Formats: sequence, structure tokens, C-alpha cells
Amino acid sequence: MTLGRFFAAALVSIGVVLGTVTVIAQCFLPIGTQVIDPSRVYANGGNSFQIASTLKPEWPLFFEIRSDQSAYPRQSNLIVLEDGRPLGPPHSVHLDIKEKGSGRYSHWAWSTGSMVIFSTSDNSDPRTNGRRYDIAARPVPLSYCAGSVLLLPLFLLALQRLLFPQFDLTIGLMTGISVVTVMVWGSFFFDQVTIAPDSISYIGWWHLVPLGYPLFLSGVRAVFGTLGWAGAIQITFLVSACIFLAFSVKDIEQVRSIEVAVFLLLLCYIPMFWYAGYLLSEALFVPLILLNLAAAFHLIAQQRVRYALVLAITAALILFVRPAGYYIPIGIIFLLIAQRGRARWTLKWACLPFAVCAIATLLINVSVRGNSTPSQMGRVLFPTVAFLFEPQFVTGPYRELVPTIEEALKPHREVYGNTSERAARVAYLTDDYNFRLLAMDMALDEKMAVREKCGASGRRCWFELKEPVYLSLFISTIVNRPFGYANLVFEQIVEAWRTGILIASDPFGSKYLAEANDLPTRLELIQKWGVPLADEEVRLRPDLLDGFAGQFVEMFDAGYRFIREQRWLVYLIGIVTLMAIPIAIFFCRDSIYWLALGYCGVVIHGSILLAAAVTVFIPRYAVPVDPMILVSGAIIIGGLILWSFSKIKQIKFVTMGTGLLKEISDVSIGVRNAPKDTGQEKAWALRGVPPRTGNHQRG
Repeated sequence: MTLGRFFAAALVSIGVVLGTVTVIAQCFLPIGTQVIDPSRVYANGGNSFQIASTLKPEWPLFFEIRSDQSAYPRQSNLIVLEDGRPLGPPHSVHLDIKEKGSGRYSHWAWSTGSMVIFSTSDNSDPRTNGRRYDIAARPVPLSYCAGSVLLLPLFLLALQRLLFPQFDLTIGLMTGISVVTVMVWGSFFFDQVTIAPDSISYIGWWHLVPLGYPLFLSGVRAVFGTLGWAGAIQITFLVSACIFLAFSVKDIEQVRSIEVAVFLLLLCYIPMFWYAGYLLSEALFVPLILLNLAAAFHLIAQQRVRYALVLAITAALILFVRPAGYYIPIGIIFLLIAQRGRARWTLKWACLPFAVCAIATLLINVSVRGNSTPSQMGRVLFPTVAFLFEPQFVTGPYRELVPTIEEALKPHREVYGNTSERAARVAYLTDDYNFRLLAMDMALDEKMAVREKCGASGRRCWFELKEPVYLSLFISTIVNRPFGYANLVFEQIVEAWRTGILIASDPFGSKYLAEANDLPTRLELIQKWGVPLADEEVRLRPDLLDGFAGQFVEMFDAGYRFIREQRWLVYLIGIVTLMAIPIAIFFCRDSIYWLALGYCGVVIHGSILLAAAVTVFIPRYAVPVDPMILVSGAIIIGGLILWSFSKIKQIKFVTMGTGLLKEISDVSIGVRNAPKDTGQEKAWALRGVPPRTGNHQRG
């Protein structure tokens, strides 16, 4: 072993030791608990009470107990227990705790420590009601420790290649991590159903939603006899899509083990896996987008028919599953324009199959619903511009409905008009969206006598009566207030990047406990709407949080918190991917690196623009955007590594220090002394595939 290789191995070993110690400590470090002494509880007025938190981690150099603060208002994983039962919701606004109570609480940073502001389940006084109250929190790794955990597999691969270069453990490591991931998330969502209020729309085949996801749920029920398998199937599908995407990035980059890095980054995005366990269209929507992106990467690097067909089919299925994917065909158009030398081939194997698949989905819609409209449109669109609506805009048969709409919107428009700050204005626009929609629905139901006209014909009739009204109101508003509408969209995009992308969501453990605590309410909802689900199908397993499954998730949850805190990096990725679109089209058509970033830019910015323009940018809608941010970041960093080490190699090494850099360079980049595989190049040439140089150089 050369001296440079020895020092490189020593540096990598430090990272391996730090990451290993953090993982072991994470598995065995006990959960911190504190019994609330009634004599130390202070009344804040109303239903609010306060106690100082004395929870401290045993290893303060490696772990911490985080409390909410202004910059990160949902980072605490502390739980308040009443006689052993968790209260909630956490992260509540202090005024709501005071006025509403009912178990709301907040763990907030203070100048000398942290405090817990809480309320009891029945708004009684915790000092005198005779119940036991505890607070508990699992310590989380500090930022540098969380980073060492995420990089641990890469450190191990680098150490193996420094010490035993004849072996390659990449495939084995990826397989092991993926199997563990499926087992962990499958254990949380196996043989059960986790539902949200929106789930009923899909189970009931309502006209409000596209047909793709209801068809999937019907297929699961037909094959397995129950929807309990849906969560496990969705988790497996998502992990498979992540692996496919991770390996596709290797076609773009030459950095060794880039697929492992991308896969680990995707595993950090906990909200993606959270929604994969629910009966929500996001559970299919996100994996389909990941598959579409992977097919695009493969297609950019290699002109293969199978990748073009996957790109076309996934694009059509995305539209069939969720309207939020209406931007996805722009990706195919981007490749058609940017890769002009392949235009005829792309038209034949990507555009034409996409058109065929899209027409097929429309025919399915016509056969099932009697029309080609995939789902609601106007009913979603109008609440977005409701604050810009003016009565004089409306003409024609819906003029008589204007006073009704005005009366329903009046209190909402007053609050919005009195909000001066952009952030608060956009927050109200988002949070009040469903309330505006409900108010207008109820007003129109009464004014148009919807129930009397429809009788027992059901929701399809309600949908068909009100949909043209909302669509007409939306069009008349944006036609007459184009600048106001553009400003509305611009403000949402700004706030989406500031707070909606990689949002500071609740830690998985506290969110899972809150959902388990809310199950009785969900069961009542199932019975109220007559949803065909048995009570035993709807359950969660909070006991898993204290075992290996919970610790596995928390390790990656800590990584997610670390990543989303780097807002400057998120903004930089957004700027680079936006610039990559024109760069790939006009300046670097021969670079697969810029083509890949350009395609990511189309997905990222197309999704944000669509959500801001036609609905509101609810953080849940950012789920397909966030993985693209992570993948784009990996591609950018990989490209910088390639560029920097290519410059280093041009310098003559004369000292031990530069020799060390060369050893690290050889490990980081796929440098191999084996002769070039001319057989593969000849095989590609026989299929008409251009080589990786010439028209398809690496960036």
C-alpha cells in the first residue's frame, strides 16, 4: 500500500468509526422521560399550562433533544402523555392551546432551555385532576453525526476499495439496504389500511378524482380480497422505483458508487414513504414520477426502445392517477427539442406510444363515467382566484349566482385583504382553501337546489351541475384580472421555495402516534360514509416505534432534517435546474449531464408552477418535487467532483499530499486500469446506438 493510499484509508476510517458509533448509540440510547410534577406546573390562562423541560441526552457530544423554534417550527419529537396515552396535536399554536385546548401542546425553545406548553384532553387542570403526565423524547444525532450516518455506506465502500480493490460490494450493499427498507416500512403498513379523509374519494370512485388509483385499489381487493395489502404493495413499488432511479444516475455520472449515494438520499425523504402507506393517489403518483425520471436518464445516455416505452407509459399513467402531473408530457417535448438528432426516433418510440396510452386512458374514462373529463377541474380552480373575483366579470346564465358566491366569500376575502405580509397572506390562501371550497359548495347547493334536482342519483349529478359554474367563474376572473392572477402565482412560487419545498414536517414517530391516536375518528368517518372497510383493517402499530423499525426510520429522519436545513443549497439546486433547461436546449445539446439536469428542471419547476397556478401549493403537493431536488443535488455534486478531480489529474504530483489527493480521486471517480470494453461499443454500434463520445459526451 502506498503512503497516499494509507492516509486516505485513515481519513475514511474516521468517518466509518463516527458513523458506526452513532448508529450503535442510536439503537441503544434510551428514550428520555420526565414525570411532570403538578407543583411545578404553571397556568398560562385559559386551557394552557406550562412546564420546564429538563430532558437531556446521555451523550451530549453526539446527540441532542430538539425543541421547536421560529426557523424550524416542527422539528421537536417530544410527546406529552396523559396516563400513558399520547396527547395531541403537537406543534400547536400557543393561542389555540389557550383557547381550544383538548390535548394540544407545543415544545418550544427558550433562552435558558425549553418549555412545554400543553393542555389536558378534557381541558381540566393537570395540577388537580389526579392524572399522571409525562413528557418523552428520543435524542437525535447532531448534524455532523447525522451526516456521518448517511455517508457510512459510502465510507465503507471507499474503505473496501482502498484496502481490497479487487472486490465490489455496491450491488450487495444496495440489495441489503433495499430489503431492510421494504421490511421496515412494510411492517408499519402491512396487513392494514391507513386512511385520510381524501382516501374515501378514491375508495368510493367519486367523480372528484381520476380513475387510475381507484382502479388500482379495486385490483388489490380483487386479488387479495382486502385492501390490507395495498400499503405493502405501494411501499415495495416505491423502493423499487428508488433503486431503478439510483442506478439510472450512474448512466449520467462517472463517479463510483453514485447509485448508493442517490439511494440513501431518497431514503432520507421520509414524507415520500409516509404517503406510500396511505390510501392516497400520492402512493402511486410519486413512484411513477421516479420511474419516469429514471427512464429519461437511461434514454439520455442510451438510445434504447425499452427506455422510451417506459418513459411514455409512465407519463400516461401519471396523468391517469393524479391531475398534478399534467406537466409531465413537457419532459418528452424537452427531450424531443434538445436531442434534435433523435427527433424522428423520439417521435416514433416515445411521443406516439404516449399518445396511444393517453387515448386509452380517456377511453377507459368514457366507458366508466360517460365522459372524457378525468376529474374535477373548475371546482379546484376557482378557490385559487376567489380573492380576485368581482361580480361585474360574470355574464350569461350564471349571473344570478353572483350574490350567493359573494356572500359565501365575504368573510374569507376580508381576512385575506387585511393581511399585509406576503408569507401570512400565502399561508392563509393555502390553509383556508378547503374552507372556501366548502362554503361555496354549501351556498351553491342551496341556491341551485342541487339535492332536489339530483334526488338519489348521487355525487355524479352534483359534480355535473356545479362544475361548469366554477370553471366559468375561474376563466372570467383570470381574463379580467391577469396581473392580479400573475402576482398570486408569483407569491405562491416564492413561498413554495421558502417553506414548501423540503418542508419542516413532523418527525415520523410523533406523526405516527398522532395518527394512531386519531383512529377512532377515522373509524367514525368510515361508518358515516359507508366505506367498505372493516374495523380490523384500519389500524396502526405504535409499538414498532420503540424497536428496530422505529430506529431505522429515525436515522433517516435525522438525515432529512439535516438536508432540509441547508436552504441555501436547495435554492442553488433550484436555480441550476432552471438554468439547465435553456442550456441543454441551446448550448449543450451534446452533454448528457446538462440534459439530465434540464429534465429534472422541467419536472421540478413544472410541478411548482402547475400547483401554484391552478390550486394552491399545499406542502403535500411538493412530494414529487422534493425527490427531484435530492437527485439533482447528487448529479450537480457528482459533476463538480468529476470536474475538480480532472483538474487535479492535470497537475504533476510531487509531494505526499498531492499523492493523497490522487488516491482519493481514484476512489471517488470510476478510474479503472482495465482496457476499454470495445465489444460493448461494437454491440451498441450494431444497434444504431451512438457511443458515449461525439454526440453524447459526458458533461
